[in-house]
Order: sequence, then structure tokens, then C-alpha cells
Amino acid sequence: MRRGGFTIIEVLTVIMVFSILIGISGYAYSVALKRTRDQQRISDLNNIKSAIELYYLDIKSFPAFYSGSNQITLAEYQLAPGTFNCVNNYRGIWPSFIQNFPRDPLSKLNQSGNDCTSLATASAHKGEYLYFVKNAPSLSPKSEYMLMALVERINNVNTNVTQESSTLSSWGYALDDISLCDQVNDSLCSHNYKLLSGKNN
Repeated sequence: MRRGGFTIIEVLTVIMVFSILIGISGYAYSVALKRTRDQQRISDLNNIKSAIELYYLDIKSFPAFYSGSNQITLAEYQLAPGTFNCVNNYRGIWPSFIQNFPRDPLSKLNQSGNDCTSLATASAHKGEYLYFVKNAPSLSPKSEYMLMALVERINNVNTNVTQESSTLSSWGYALDDISLCDQVNDSLCSHNYKLLSGKNN
């Protein structure tokens, strides 16, 4: 006749089952968070694009690129002048065409604590939304642009490294502060998702 209580085997079995369930739940939760963040990133870039297109209807040119003494390609710096201590004098899309300028959900930028020197670094650019425009240094009307982000799920990656690198180089960008890639979870990767102007999407 069996006495009351559980055997060691039964206890270990229950613990193992619970551990597996917790592991599966944790993984599912992590995947859900990444999916949600990527959805926000894609939505953010589309919202920025919509504001840029409205700007184009008004100005007949996409927003110019302010280079200053540093090549700061952060979208917020280029398109929403005045949100940092480091300010450029160009007219952006904020607040006339977009009320709240979006940031990556994992953004580490400090709105009040960044100056030009700190913004012009690879660490400041990594994972942040970027803005590039064709013929950036010239005063001619801008007819093409590219927005970039860093997504966490491989099925959202759409970067062609060779093509984007060639395009941005031809537009006059040195690409010193970003590292394009076509994968995720790469410590050297800074951006792997793009959104192009006009009919290119």
C-alpha cells in the first residue's frame, strides 16, 4: 500500500514540466515583444514618410540635409530641428507636418542632453531612425530620400547591403557611423530596414 505524498521522481517530473512551460511562455513573450516593437518601427517610418510627402507638396522638395561640421543622419535631428541642444537651422517636418516625432522603442537618445559631438557617433546612430536625402550638400530641390531603422525579426529585414551602400555613397554619405546588414542579432549591425521615397516602395 502506497503511503501519502509524492515520490522524488514525481516531484522532479512536475518541476521539469513547469520549467518547460515557463521556458515556452518566456520565449513566446519575447517574440511577441519583438513583433510589437518591429510593428511600431515600421509604422513610425511610414508616419515620418507621410509627413515628408506632405512637406514635399508644400515646399516642392524633400527636406534638405543639414551637415554642419558633423554628418548627423539621425532622422529626428534632420527633420525635427530644435528637439536637441544641438540645433540646426533647417526647416523640418516637425511640428507643422507631424506633431510627435517618433523614436525607436529602444531609443537611448536623451532629448535634453545631446550636443553635436555626442550625436555624431556610431553609438548615437545605432538602432535610431535615420534620414538620408539625395544631393544632400547642394541647394537643389531634393527628389529622393531614404529612411532606415533596425528591426529585430528576420522576416522584417529588407536591406540589400550592396545596393543601399552604393546608393548612399552616390548621394554623398560616408557611412562612418552606421553599419548596414541583412540579418538580426548582429552586434556589428546598426540598421537593416529601409523605406524609400515615392514610387520605390
